[in-house]
Amino acid sequence: MTGTFISLFSQTLKKVAFGHNKEDPEMTMLKIALLIDEITGEPLYYKVLDGSIADVTLLQNLFAELSKLDAEQIYLVLDRGFCSENNFQMMFRDNIGFVAGLKSNLKFAQQSLQEFVPQLMLALSQQHSPEIDCYCATKKIEWYSSSRAFGKEYSPFYIHVCYDLQR
Repeated sequence: MTGTFISLFSQTLKKVAFGHNKEDPEMTMLKIALLIDEITGEPLYYKVLDGSIADVTLLQNLFAELSKLDAEQIYLVLDRGFCSENNFQMMFRDNIGFVAGLKSNLKFAQQSLQEFVPQLMLALSQQHSPEIDCYCATKKIEWYSSSRAFGKEYSPFYIHVCYDLQR
């Protein structure tokens, strides 16, 4: 699934009346959630959403609808706007695979940055990834999700830290 926004000048469409683009607060917008087949690239699901819905809460509303799809496995690719411990809990609990940008204010993200950035700044060749042309490190932590039905369950959670010398 991917989420995106479209900036609009419309003053009559209800979905864009309250959304505001972070880059241009005067521009209204709407959001589109899109689920595509990984192999064929064909759209499986889409939904036009109010521009005012926060990305973090958008997933909560979509999970109920996604559970109705006849899909073997769903993998989500999410930007930092979807980053919240609650969303991670829901995805683990619902067995939804994901790749997400982390917000650096999360405790486990801060710990990973403090651990890896000094090493990555050394620009050692064994940490260089030619595919993405930056220096990388990975950390595996145990993430727990809890539910009434199953109690606490632990799953592997991989944190990838990438460092670009130019940035």
